[in-house]
Amino acid sequence: MTAKSLRLGLLCFVLTSNSVFAALVEVFNDNKVTVAVASNFLSTMKQLVDTYENDTGRVVRLSGGSTGKHYAQIVQGAPFDLFFAADEVRPALLETKDIGVKGSRFTYAEGLLVVWSPEISNVNQPNTASLGENGLKTLLSNQRIKTLAMANPKLAPYGKAAQDVVNILLPAGLTSKDGPKLRVIRGENISQTLQFVMSGTADLAFLARSQVLDQRLFKAEKERYKMILDHYRLIPETLYQPIKQQAIMLNNKELTQLFVDFIKGPIATSIIKNNGYKIVGSADAG
Repeated sequence: MTAKSLRLGLLCFVLTSNSVFAALVEVFNDNKVTVAVASNFLSTMKQLVDTYENDTGRVVRLSGGSTGKHYAQIVQGAPFDLFFAADEVRPALLETKDIGVKGSRFTYAEGLLVVWSPEISNVNQPNTASLGENGLKTLLSNQRIKTLAMANPKLAPYGKAAQDVVNILLPAGLTSKDGPKLRVIRGENISQTLQFVMSGTADLAFLARSQVLDQRLFKAEKERYKMILDHYRLIPETLYQPIKQQAIMLNNKELTQLFVDFIKGPIATSIIKNNGYKIVGSADAG
């Protein structure tokens, strides 16, 4: 075999190998769904994806983050197949803009807001009970509480819900003529708000109930997790607008629809309930 024919053979092999590789990549991509998911739902979504992938062999790629940031990315053309938001506003906007598939929007869960503070004791009442308005007002006026953590109301629906609570309980705001009543630190999303609690930065925080029930987040910090479990209470749902978390399809791919069908099914809804969410009906488009 001459050097020329050897080089030609190698070239053909490389081209063939590249074609095979490209074909395999295309097959892999065709078997994958890419999902933008709200930070508060990320841990639950990982459980759902584990079940779905084990049952079907299909692949789901997740991108967690704040609903506001995901919305901006999708409007700018980010290549997601599905958007699981922490509110109903952004999915509705995507549907209006013809970026989301019309008629595909649905409520997959309703979030619940809780308040956490070392000043809350659950000795006499279980943390499944709500802390009423008077109890919340007393808590917010506690002189030992200096720092309040909440998600940014402009970016995160749980932050907006927390702001609703503050506005009702403290109509004059968190400041007075004598200076700040509380120092407020705002997380970009509800996950960052939890980090303020875990690091000991906050004396009081508004969190998602799903977070305080998520033991997988606290495997490495069992004592800290116990402290959170012992000192949180539900906030009455009358103090904030319902946190309807909606999803919308961003294309009509068969794999996208198959994953949506799974989310609406009994196995997925059971997982969602067990993670601290309410199920208000998979057909509810808000």
